[in-house]
Amino acid sequence: MLRRVRYDGVMRCSRAFDHAGAALVMTSQLGPGVVHGDRLELHGALDDDARLIVTGQAATRILGGGARPASSYARWDVGSRARLELRGEPLVASAGGHYEATQHVALARGARVLISDAARAPADSEIRLRTIVEIDGIESLYDAVDVQCAAPAALGTLALFGLQEHDVTRATALLDELCAGLRDAQAGVGGCPRGVLVRILAGSLWPVQATLARLRDALAAVPLDRCPDGDESPVIHLSNDVPSSSRYDALKS
Repeated sequence: MLRRVRYDGVMRCSRAFDHAGAALVMTSQLGPGVVHGDRLELHGALDDDARLIVTGQAATRILGGGARPASSYARWDVGSRARLELRGEPLVASAGGHYEATQHVALARGARVLISDAARAPADSEIRLRTIVEIDGIESLYDAVDVQCAAPAALGTLALFGLQEHDVTRATALLDELCAGLRDAQAGVGGCPRGVLVRILAGSLWPVQATLARLRDALAAVPLDRCPDGDESPVIHLSNDVPSSSRYDALKS
């Protein structure tokens, strides 16, 4: 149950949708996109046992030109046993775009976060995406990506953190098996002490988005929270929502 979500800064939530037992918040941007000199900031907090999915209404466009870079910073404080899913829409940069984005997630005991995002940028842009995850005040993930270094390919990232050791092993094996069978994208899976990270490369954003959706669906369908000794303690799925077909697959068909 979502008890409270707090936003401060340039974006505000008018109302949240109910999405399979979780609150769903969709953000949007005004104007044609992010222009030079823009500074965006978002702060959110989840109470204990809350469930929240945050996604965007459309892709984020980074426009080129101007001497000053654009930047954004998002900070999420996630209470005990809460579940946060940050499901970003693609970031698309224009030539000469200069943008730096940081998302910082602080997890309390028993909390989890699932982050998925995709981006594509030309080689003459400067686009840096930084993700930081802390668990009980200890940094568990620092991931910095210069998107233009992958040009002309598009890239995607999925990060799941707040896991116990046995869940890391199971999640890594599941994701590794799925990524091994990809046909229109390449992906690498790495296990961390408290989480798992997947990096995806493809010729365009469509297969990246479709792959991210398939990985999220697979994680949502597998209850990795059950204790390893096989007792009948309650099961909480990694994702907030039930498995569903990818809307990107539907659009392509």
